[in-house]
Amino acid sequence: MADEVTYDQLLDVLYSEEARWNDTGHAYVAELTDPTAWLPPFLALMWLTGGRVSEVLAIRGKDFREENVEGHVAYFITLPNLKQRKNAEKETLVIPAQYPVAWAYVENYRLHLENPDSLLFHRSRKTVWAHCNRIFGFGCHKAGRHSWVMNQARRGAQLLDIKQLGGWASLSSMQPYISKFGRKELVRRMVEQKD
Repeated sequence: MADEVTYDQLLDVLYSEEARWNDTGHAYVAELTDPTAWLPPFLALMWLTGGRVSEVLAIRGKDFREENVEGHVAYFITLPNLKQRKNAEKETLVIPAQYPVAWAYVENYRLHLENPDSLLFHRSRKTVWAHCNRIFGFGCHKAGRHSWVMNQARRGAQLLDIKQLGGWASLSSMQPYISKFGRKELVRRMVEQKD
């Protein structure tokens, strides 16, 4: 796998992990009916929101707000912006119709919470990072946040929109993500022009 995760790669991981893990790491039947099946929805939510691991771990059921925007169902998810080490929040946008399978993992898990306002995931960062490294061969930051930026840029989102939704303080702090996207996109366009 490359150093980012595409939607198709995410789905492959979700399907395979669904059959392998529950909250204690034991195998279980490959149906997402068990509310303790935390890993697939965590990976989906990380990829869909671009949140840092600590931010996704801090999401509560009450942080989801559904709106109908011009005939489309959209979810606004409030994430604590933990990078600045202050009580700040940021809101990210997920449109389920764009990524229906990944969103279904998140929704099914969320709807099975005993307390809808409680934390979605009761896991340590260390546990999550270990699983990400095992699955992807690289850390959660690339699998989630980095992949989210690349996906948003490919879909044509403006840099300022990505900056705001991702919670960066400045465009310069996005430079490592965008410059890598620029190189890949340049190669892709040159290959397409040649053909």
